[in-house]
Amino acid sequence: VQTVAFTAVMLMVNSSTPVSEVGAVNGLGQSMAASMRAAGPLLGGTIWSGALALARGADHPDATCPRVYTWLPYGARAFLVFAALCACACLPRAAPPPPEPDDEECKEADDPDADAVFELSEK
Repeated sequence: VQTVAFTAVMLMVNSSTPVSEVGAVNGLGQSMAASMRAAGPLLGGTIWSGALALARGADHPDATCPRVYTWLPYGARAFLVFAALCACACLPRAAPPPPEPDDEECKEADDPDADAVFELSEK
């Protein structure tokens, strides 16, 4: 699922980026993805260790992570996902593309080679 989601996100990023900035945006996106892959296990392990410490500090009979403390890492992840979805919902929409000119004369006036005469020469 992660591979499909990452590919879909990169496709959306590429289609919403101006052509002149695609390289910079792709580089930033790949850098952020790599940093999150590195930070994810670190943060997850920290939260899990904190949950274990809370369970042991609460004088529970078993020294493992019982009841509510078991759900602490998953609750933290659910909160982060919800925050990311809210942030995505607040992103601005892309501006519509400029309309194409309907007038044929306008299209021909923009062509620099419209008045050029090309002749084929036989050698």
